[in-house]
Amino acid sequence: MWEESEEPEYVAAAGDRIQLKVRSPEGDGISVACSEVILPSASGQLGVLANHAPMMSALDTGVLRYKEDGVWKPIVVLGGFASIDANSLSILVNDFEKADDIDAAEAQKQLEAATAMMEKAESKKDKLEATNKVKKAAARLQAAMFLSKK
Repeated sequence: MWEESEEPEYVAAAGDRIQLKVRSPEGDGISVACSEVILPSASGQLGVLANHAPMMSALDTGVLRYKEDGVWKPIVVLGGFASIDANSLSILVNDFEKADDIDAAEAQKQLEAATAMMEKAESKKDKLEATNKVKKAAARLQAAMFLSKK
């Protein structure tokens, strides 16, 4: 029985719940019990439900979405790692941004600027930097638009 567990995290993740923890190097984070998580893994999107098999995955820059109380909530993550074990999903990211903090118009401008930078890039280093900026800007715009649909 989950309720009889000595670890409080298992109480929050009882039944069809997953305890999601997102942490950055600055110590910022999110900790929430949710029913489903979709991760931007390095090999594509990865869905996680309760009782998922233990695993680890590298994360790419993109939008992480989690379903809390029937509502999907997006977070922009900038690469990292995810570890799933015993209905606990721990995510260590280089940085993250809540979609509530993103201005869609500003994100659109950043995407346009990053795309222009990528078109002008000549060296491999400049192309890589521009590609990363486009990924980040596209993820920010996607998250902002996801919220505006509500």
